Amino acid sequence: MSIRTRAGALLAGGALVASGLTLAGPTPGAHAADVPSPEAKAAATWLKAQLTEAGVFGADASSVSATLDFGTALARTGVDASLLTQVTTGVDGALADFIGTEGDTSKSGRVAKAAAFYAEAANPKDAGTDHVDLIARLEGVVEPSGRLTPSWGDADYFGQSSAVLALEIAGSGETQAATDFLVGGQCANGGWGYFDTSTTPATCVPDVDTTSLAVAALASQEAAASQTAVDKGTAWLVSQQAADGSLGLSDFLPYNSNSTGLAAWALGEAGETAAAARAAAWVASRQLTKLAGCTSVLDPEAGAIAYDATAIADARADREIAAADRPTWILASAQALAGLAYLSNPVAGRVYGPTGYVRAGTTVTVRSTGLRAGQPACLAGFGNARAIAGPGYAKVTLPAATGNRVLALRWTGGGVTTTIKTLGAKTFRPKVRSTRVKRGGLQVVTVTGLAPAERFTVRYAGRAIRTATATSTGVARVSFRVGRVKGLKSVVVLGQFSDRRGTTTFRVVR
Repeated sequence: MSIRTRAGALLAGGALVASGLTLAGPTPGAHAADVPSPEAKAAATWLKAQLTEAGVFGADASSVSATLDFGTALARTGVDASLLTQVTTGVDGALADFIGTEGDTSKSGRVAKAAAFYAEAANPKDAGTDHVDLIARLEGVVEPSGRLTPSWGDADYFGQSSAVLALEIAGSGETQAATDFLVGGQCANGGWGYFDTSTTPATCVPDVDTTSLAVAALASQEAAASQTAVDKGTAWLVSQQAADGSLGLSDFLPYNSNSTGLAAWALGEAGETAAAARAAAWVASRQLTKLAGCTSVLDPEAGAIAYDATAIADARADREIAAADRPTWILASAQALAGLAYLSNPVAGRVYGPTGYVRAGTTVTVRSTGLRAGQPACLAGFGNARAIAGPGYAKVTLPAATGNRVLALRWTGGGVTTTIKTLGAKTFRPKVRSTRVKRGGLQVVTVTGLAPAERFTVRYAGRAIRTATATSTGVARVSFRVGRVKGLKSVVVLGQFSDRRGTTTFRVVR
């Protein structure tokens, strides 16, 4: 059962509480993650910090609209019930100015959007400080044809989708007509958007945002016509999805987090969870993160979701989110948040370095796995710290001394470590059992200071006489016949690497 179906059941049974309070335990849709992802929590936390004391992002209509997006995402994902209450209270205070007076059809789209929010989060029949019946207000701006009275003369399928959602949850008698009008506005290719009247006949031009809202509004309806429309709309969205999971590209928009986040939610609600997960992963890859080991001047903005790659690049270049750009970041984060409910979780990240001993001071390649494509992560340890996008490979330079070097891979909500064992340069001082050995006699050489289980070679008379590994305490003992040639003899001990060696001498006598 989807969120709006559950909300409708509560509303029909009189179980919704007064405006400003939330539904008991809102949870994601049937295929969404049961537990909100760390990325969704981080986005909600950042957005919370952007709210004014009044509980909205600002007093102007666009800021209130973004607040409604935020509240709707909170209701859908179940990230933070207390924060949803705070946002609903803030919207209560701003509602009257946002929707205007009764009969003002120029704000019909706002009425529909507000009604949809209250239908999912609180009580649409007792909204705002004036206790407005938003369903009645909405029914008043729905024409007999089912069309939401447009604010600018052409059909507004953006607002129409919100109207269908709110009316359906409320069990309104206008639901069917509104639904029929929305279905009737679908382009032949399956999308929704607008009609270009400069051509004859008018051309239906779909876009990702409008299609996503329409699919999400119709997804829980059981009528065959609605399900057919959802199937066609979902197929169109999937056809627009790039290989990296993003959506939104058009003549006037780049691939962006707003469109991709909305599409992730719609695709997930329609049952296309694999496509939804790819879209959500792309959104998460555009999120600012604060990860131990990789500090950044943008750490105070952790959780914010950029509109696109250019927005991230600008923020990094400016070393801040500029005041003029902050509304765009807020809107992108608010609209993309709901899509993060379909993020594949939990992440099972791993990091692999070379096994066995590695020569100190060298550069080695490490591999990260288990992260989502493009997922922000931090690789840090022994002086190395870099932001990476997993999964993949990275080169790290090891310290010049012997030691167990811990390398950490951290991402939002988790982290793992691996240990790389390094061996630095060392001069051994091997000892012989006797400094004088008779020809053909037995000599014993003892070496200490090797690393546990370090490979070593003992050379005598120009040849290797023993290659083995040291004990767990780093000791090696080698015995050999000295031969019959008299004179001063050398024994060379080579460790695992060429800069680890030692020499001792003894004399072969008659």
